Amino acid sequence: SVGPGKAERARNLGAHEAVDYTDEATHIGTGRVKQFDVIHAINGYRGLNDYQRLLAPEGRFVMTGGSGPLMLQTMLAGRRFRFHTMKPDRASLASLLGLVASGDLVPNIGAQYPLSRTVEALADLDSGHAPGKIIINVSEKGESE
Repeated sequence: SVGPGKAERARNLGAHEAVDYTDEATHIGTGRVKQFDVIHAINGYRGLNDYQRLLAPEGRFVMTGGSGPLMLQTMLAGRRFRFHTMKPDRASLASLLGLVASGDLVPNIGAQYPLSRTVEALADLDSGHAPGKIIINVSEKGESE
């Protein structure tokens, strides 16, 4: 699921289908619930029961981030439910860099700011609706956009 207006971006990043998590009529409250083989919930907007209704019988649910209670529920829900986190150690970061360099992983960069606009970048981040990762450029040669 994605936030309002972000479905096309999710499809461009490889999602077969993207559902606006704020649109009740799309999937939760209709009685005609479409089910999915894979659900990747970032920050867990809905309760686990909603995700369980959306998950196909052999489907997989992965959660990245979210509230403490939802993380705990996910970890206890069974083998089809997983909470994903990454350790920012040298080996993991080198692996990610290799995937980016090969083109197998495309970072979702929403905005880049020069160091002089850090306050604006943080406000964008705090809004909770940034279209991707936010980068603050720091350069010895000066700032660039």
